Amino acid sequence: MLNYNAMNLELKSLTIKDIPFEPNLSKVVGSLYDNFNKEKFDEEVEVPIELTEFVELMYDIHGQDKPTIYPMEYEQIDFVPSYDDVVIAYSGGLDSLYLALKYKEMGKTVHLFHVRGLNKFSAAYECKATRDVAEKYGFDLIEVGCSKAKKDSPYHQFWSENPMKNQLIESLIIDYCAENGYSYVTSGYEHNCQNRTIGKIGYNVTDWKETTETFDTCILKLCNDLKIEYLLDKNTMKKADELKEIAEKNALGDYFSCTDQIRFVNMHRTNCEKKYQFKMPIRGCGLCRKCMCHLIGLDRKGVITLPEQYKKDSIHKLKTKFKVEAASYLKELEDEI
Repeated sequence: MLNYNAMNLELKSLTIKDIPFEPNLSKVVGSLYDNFNKEKFDEEVEVPIELTEFVELMYDIHGQDKPTIYPMEYEQIDFVPSYDDVVIAYSGGLDSLYLALKYKEMGKTVHLFHVRGLNKFSAAYECKATRDVAEKYGFDLIEVGCSKAKKDSPYHQFWSENPMKNQLIESLIIDYCAENGYSYVTSGYEHNCQNRTIGKIGYNVTDWKETTETFDTCILKLCNDLKIEYLLDKNTMKKADELKEIAEKNALGDYFSCTDQIRFVNMHRTNCEKKYQFKMPIRGCGLCRKCMCHLIGLDRKGVITLPEQYKKDSIHKLKTKFKVEAASYLKELEDEI
């Protein structure tokens, strides 16, 4: 882990702690994060003119009246192109692990940027998985924490997931790069996959193709010679393919992708393995939508052999209880289903 003099970014909805750089762009994006944390967004917004398209998109997606937007003076960030280093928005999950190992294979110096605490229910496991990967593969780790506003605050999170959680993380990474001479950033966002036709407002807007593309288009107007790249194009790269590659690298146990409550993960995992008589090769509970899809994907690729009853029960659960949340997985697994 890198050593640094830490500072905090105080927003209305959360405090970002232990920041090893001067937050500039992230202050601006953080003000939008505050706004989008509320049920009713502000009627007036002040942002750099380059972010107008993104702001209007967020209001439109959530069915809110178009705001009055006042242009904010903002000095563009100049980057020196340096593509030997890549900074990854690292969650600790499958996609970010896949990216880290892929860029390592490409000969890049990999830096993992991890934010603790945005997903409270899984923060501890994600953080441990990230630290384990950094140590195992010799990656630099930049780790910041956050604490959210209290429930009595008007800025306490209304939506299950802030509409621009990923974009706030990206802005933090850009500030980090600007201060440290890097200009190449990426993440495990599922580019060209999810959009409003299969997404669910309040849960995964931050991952939508429209959100990602529009934000990046706006940000690149503010950042000269910054490179934002996505290796994960779900038109060509399927989740099961990622899992197979991870398995071939003996790294299945290196990531944590699970939507179960942290206090139940180990108990559910033990019960699942006992009920179906198999040993899970991945961290997780085995019973949430992500764990089920990952295990089915591994089975489909011939990496493991799952008990037939587990597959039958999981597919039924995905098609009923998780029909909306697992829409992209269901589409990928339609041949199996």
